[in-house]
Amino acid sequence: MAMTKLMTAEELFALPDDGWRYELIDGQPRKVPVGGLEHGWIGARFIRHLGTFVDRHRLGIVVGPDTLFRFSRDPDQGLIPDVAFLRAERLPPRDQWRRVAEIAPDLVVEVVSPNDDASEIADKVAFYLAHGVPLVWITYPARRQVVVHRTGRAPQVLGVADILDGEEFLPGFHLAISELFV
Repeated sequence: MAMTKLMTAEELFALPDDGWRYELIDGQPRKVPVGGLEHGWIGARFIRHLGTFVDRHRLGIVVGPDTLFRFSRDPDQGLIPDVAFLRAERLPPRDQWRRVAEIAPDLVVEVVSPNDDASEIADKVAFYLAHGVPLVWITYPARRQVVVHRTGRAPQVLGVADILDGEEFLPGFHLAISELFV
């Protein structure tokens, strides 16, 4: 039986660009399919709304779907959220920003594509929560909903008549769900 060599996040990060994005699951690279126009548009709306608010209040940084976060080692687990927020007081020193992020975000936003499997989404939410992400927003464009997941609490389903709240991680941030699906 052949043994498959496990890959580290640094090795994944150093791979030449082949047009795909990869996450690292149990030390194995997994292709992340690109999303459609709707997926990218909604992700960009989150980045714009969150980024503007975060910058205005100097709360930290918002990153898009090009940032690999390593959540554990040996074997390495690295995911690429569609959008992530990190509070300023938790940011690593600036000279470490050119490497794989070694910190769990304070907020992760994922936009669900039509080809995403429901069990994989549930597994991803459970993974984020178990690995230190306290707030996860899963966005369902087809349903025009955002499901809010928090550590130790039941999920909250928000529709177009509801307001998304940044809670203690983004104090004062409020976004009408309808703004995401205009």
